[in-house]
Amino acid sequence: MKGFTEACQLYVALIVFGIFFGQLYFAEFQVGSTMAGVAGLVIGSVGVKWVQVSLSRAGLVVGLCVVGLVGVGIDAFEYYSKHNVPGNDFAWFLKAPYCTALLFLSFPALQRMLRRTS
Repeated sequence: MKGFTEACQLYVALIVFGIFFGQLYFAEFQVGSTMAGVAGLVIGSVGVKWVQVSLSRAGLVVGLCVVGLVGVGIDAFEYYSKHNVPGNDFAWFLKAPYCTALLFLSFPALQRMLRRTS
C-alpha cells in the first residue's frame, strides 16, 4: 500500500506542476485550477503519519480534498462554458485520476476523523 501511496503522491505532484506551469506559461490566472493545484500540493506533500497526529490536521486534509475536487469542477465548468466548439476535450484522462488520487490520499484523514467519533 505504501508504494501505491507514493505513486499517487508522485502523480499529484506531476499534475500540480502542470497546472501551475500552464498558468505561468499562458499568463492566465484561473481560480479553479489554482484551488485544485494548492489543494493537491498540500495533500501530496503531507504523509499519512502527519495526518494521524491530530484531528485538526485530518480535518485540514479532508477540507483540502473537497476544495481540490470543487476546483476541478469549477475548472471544467469554466472550460466548457468558454470553449463551446465541437470536439473540445478537458483532458479528463488526466483530471479523473488526479481526483481519484486526491481521494485516496485523503482517505487516511477521513478514517482518523471517523475513529474519533466512534
